[in-house]
Amino acid sequence: MTAKAFYEQNALKVSMFGTTIFIILGFGFAILTDSNSILFDGIYSLIAFSISILTLKVAKLAEKPDDDMFHFGYTQFEPLINVFKSLFILAACVFALTGAIRSILKGGHPMELGFAVVYGVLATGGCFAFGFYLHHIAKKHQSGLVQVDVVEWLIDGSISMGILIGFAIAYGLELIGWKSVTPYVDPILLIIISIVSLPFPVKVLLNNMRELVAMAPPESVIDDLDIHLKKAIQDVPLIDYEFRVLKQGRNTFLLVHLIVSDEFHIDSVEELDRIREGIDSKMIAFNPEITMEVLFIKDKAWAELK
Repeated sequence: MTAKAFYEQNALKVSMFGTTIFIILGFGFAILTDSNSILFDGIYSLIAFSISILTLKVAKLAEKPDDDMFHFGYTQFEPLINVFKSLFILAACVFALTGAIRSILKGGHPMELGFAVVYGVLATGGCFAFGFYLHHIAKKHQSGLVQVDVVEWLIDGSISMGILIGFAIAYGLELIGWKSVTPYVDPILLIIISIVSLPFPVKVLLNNMRELVAMAPPESVIDDLDIHLKKAIQDVPLIDYEFRVLKQGRNTFLLVHLIVSDEFHIDSVEELDRIREGIDSKMIAFNPEITMEVLFIKDKAWAELK
């Protein structure tokens, strides 16, 4: 197991442990307070936990080498699990939004505010603590799987912060005699939380759908690869070069066409292999998850998209 895989899988286990705590916390306080917002937070954590089990399995699967069944390895399962995860979160947000609207139309939803404020404090602090810890791991080890968990924790932390602020305001309104307003606080909070949360899973969904359908990665990724590729091939006499990129999960596949000039001479195939090895080692120093195929051609037509 590589160091990256070790830290990645440990981070996912930490995330699952934290999610278990917040499932218990969410459902427990939902019963105490009779709050749909807190219930939604608990359901969100339950969805995250269920998907995290699959995510951990995929993290182990992605470390397996290519074989007779999967010629390019198992990393394509990473964007697949991220798509499922984002769809579940989207469904939960839409369900919560429609439920909250129905609650307002029925005259609101009374609840116990004191315990709700306590929950808001515990959940906000805990979610952001787990989120920032996992962000450190994801950034250090360039893990897309852990980064999706980071997004979930930050969404959950934002939900909890919204609950805390809303219930604190409602508690204050109740103290000054505006008790008739407080039944509307819970559904209004749930509407705000759902709408604010929607862009995050949508972004994860779109990014990972690109990988699933084998689209080119974003321009920023291609530009970054181009900068490092230019440095890697600068010693090869060339007229031009062209490369294509496929990113699936942690792996980046490069097909590079080097259009050599008349100054390019070799005495053996082994010499070509040495040139390829030099280019490959420089690109792997930039990103260890890169897999490359380097083709030497004279006619530019072989490099053109067909």
